[in-house]
Amino acid sequence: MLSAAAGKGFEDDEVRVAAGRLVDYSFLQAQIKREATRPTYQEHRLVQLATRQALTKASQNGKFSGNAIRIMKNLFPSGSHETWSSCRVYLPHALKSIQWKEADGYEDLAPKLLLKIGRYYWEEGRSNEAEQVQLQALDLRKSVLGEKHPDTINTMACLASTWWQQGRSSEAEQLDLQVLDLRKSVLGEKHPDTIISMANLAVTWWKQGRSSEAEKLQLQVLDLQKSLLGEKHPDTIRAMASLASTWWQQGRSSEAEQLYLQVLDLRKSVLGDKHPNTINTMACLALTWWQQGRYSEAEKLYLQVLDLQKSVLGEKHPNTINTMASLALTWLDQGRSSEAEQLHLQVLDLQKSVLGEKHPDTIRAMANLASTWCQQGRSSEAEQLQLQALDLQMSVLGEEHPDTISSMASLASTWWQQGRYSEAEKLQLQVLDLQKSVLGEKHPDTITAMANLAATYRKQQRYDEAVKLEFDVLNLRRDILGDEHPNTIMARENLTATYKKQGRYEEAKGLELLF
Repeated sequence: MLSAAAGKGFEDDEVRVAAGRLVDYSFLQAQIKREATRPTYQEHRLVQLATRQALTKASQNGKFSGNAIRIMKNLFPSGSHETWSSCRVYLPHALKSIQWKEADGYEDLAPKLLLKIGRYYWEEGRSNEAEQVQLQALDLRKSVLGEKHPDTINTMACLASTWWQQGRSSEAEQLDLQVLDLRKSVLGEKHPDTIISMANLAVTWWKQGRSSEAEKLQLQVLDLQKSLLGEKHPDTIRAMASLASTWWQQGRSSEAEQLYLQVLDLRKSVLGDKHPNTINTMACLALTWWQQGRYSEAEKLYLQVLDLQKSVLGEKHPNTINTMASLALTWLDQGRSSEAEQLHLQVLDLQKSVLGEKHPDTIRAMANLASTWCQQGRSSEAEQLQLQALDLQMSVLGEEHPDTISSMASLASTWWQQGRYSEAEKLQLQVLDLQKSVLGEKHPDTITAMANLAATYRKQQRYDEAVKLEFDVLNLRRDILGDEHPNTIMARENLTATYKKQGRYEEAKGLELLF
């Protein structure tokens, strides 16, 4: 940093000698940080005060403050994960310099530095801090450049991504739409930045559970990216990954798996094994295997992902916490509820401290913990937490969001476990209608809703109604999940049991021999 401040006329050795002299006189204090390859320096506060007073007296404060911001703007890295150690070294100096609003060229230089800081915060998952600096940058750019300048629009796009990370999908959507309209009119429909805006909007729709709209836009984005940038461009690969996530959300796990495997190969070759995007793709692949009932394979990959994320991103990064949550769900499906509970409790504490109590991921963590308690037979505790989660999801996400519907289904299961079959049935019918309209009749969650309703009918000794549903569930699961999926096997066992309740032993025996 001192070398940059000294300018091109001075060699590093000369700068080090000068710095050493200043340290000898206690004007500077050398600071060796773990991440740094060489020392940084802290100027004594009295020296800072005297220097600023002298510059003010000589009417040079603006000039030298401007030089300081310019140096920091040039030195501060892009914020991508490979630059984080350097970002940590420069961050205190960068934050200090942007406070000097009297600096010459402040309105031009400060937004550039603010956006670099914001990118670093965003990549680290520190979305609240990212939002603060991005709002500062946006105010400056609007006042100096106007709303239609490409730099202003770019700042708006960054802010929308931060709101998305905070779980504020409605606000993010409004800003995404505004950015897209501006980029279409200013840059044109096929400009790379315009296509990125389309991709960002699609991801926001995906986050809202609007998978059909998201898929349509993602297919359009992918075609444009391939034709303009080529198949191995990071933006094209990102578009493929987003489309795979949408297919996963739609329950199309086989198609999602094939696309994720393709994305993983590309990211390993283009970005490397330890790049956050590569690791995230591994996590998505594990989630797909979990959806397919391949719990052992999913667990093995989740453990690998978790180790990588802890070392590359840190234990409190949102992606790391999400992987912990997914691993806990996998353990729950393996019947390891005690281990799942411990991890869910850890996840919930982290989500609350990192994201806040009303973030969708935090609310989902509450719902997951409640499901674990339900599996352990602790239905009263589960019910209280489920009601709390459901209230939050209704207000934050709305009734038709997949997370909200999932919580309604879980609450119905808890009532079923408590023997409150009439209440459970009423809520299960509501869930089934919502699943059909939001996710479609062949989505795995819709089929699960049918199976749960059938179980309630069976408990109420309404065997004819139960059989009709169970027969449909079995055929759908065989068709979509395959004969070996745990849910398919369970569907066969349920239908067999109901046949026996009706005295239809030959049909039950035939079903047992079928597969």
